[in-house]
Amino acid sequence: METSKEVLCRVAVVQTLCQIEGISYVAISVEGQPLEDALGEVIGYMSQDDFATNPADRINSIQNYNITLYYADKSGKKLIETTKSLYESSDVSLEKVAMLALMEDPDDKNLQRTIPEGTELLGISLIDGICIVNLSQTFMNQDYDIDEEVIIYSIVNTLTDIADITKVQIAVNGSSEATYRQDYSLDRLYERNLDLVVTADEYQASLETENGFRVAYLHPGDA
Repeated sequence: METSKEVLCRVAVVQTLCQIEGISYVAISVEGQPLEDALGEVIGYMSQDDFATNPADRINSIQNYNITLYYADKSGKKLIETTKSLYESSDVSLEKVAMLALMEDPDDKNLQRTIPEGTELLGISLIDGICIVNLSQTFMNQDYDIDEEVIIYSIVNTLTDIADITKVQIAVNGSSEATYRQDYSLDRLYERNLDLVVTADEYQASLETENGFRVAYLHPGDA
C-alpha cells in the first residue's frame, strides 16, 4: 500500500472507532506486531487529536513545555528532580513529551537514565486520570546498578507531575501480565511516591560536600 493511502486508511479507522462512546485511543497490529510507519517506527496508540482535520490551522504550531523529570542519582538509590524546557509540536500530548524526554540521557552527567537504552515508547494514553505507558520489551532488561523502585517511580513521578494524571500503569508490548524484577507487578496502578526524591539543589549540595563526609537527606516525615 502506498504511504499516502496507508495514512488515510489509518485516519479513517481511528476517526471512525473513536466516535464510539468509551473509545479514546486505537492501536493497530499486523499479525500480532505493532503497526509501523514507512520509516519503521512503531506508531502505537492513536487518538482523533493525532490527525489534523484542518492542517492549515496546525502547521508549524510549536509549544513550550516546562516538564519535571526524575532521574537516578549516581548511587542508583535516589531520584533527582529536574526541570527541563522543551519545544514540541502542539499536536503531541504532554505525557508523551514527558516520557520521550525521560527516555533520553540526562543533561547532567552526575545523573543516570532509568529506562534502558533502546527502549521504545509503543504508546501512551490517558483515560480518567490513569496514564497507560506501553514500552517495548527492552524495558525489562535488568540494570542492577539502579534499584527497581527507583526505575518504576522515575516513570510514575514524572507522569503524575502532570495535573491530569493521578495513577500510572506500565505495559510491555501491550501486556501488563508481568513482574518487574522481584516485587513490582505491572498490573498495578502506581501512585506518586516522593520518599525516594531529592531535589536538584539538595543533590548539588551533596556533590559539593568535601570528601569524607556523607550527606543524609531528611524528608518532612522523617523528623
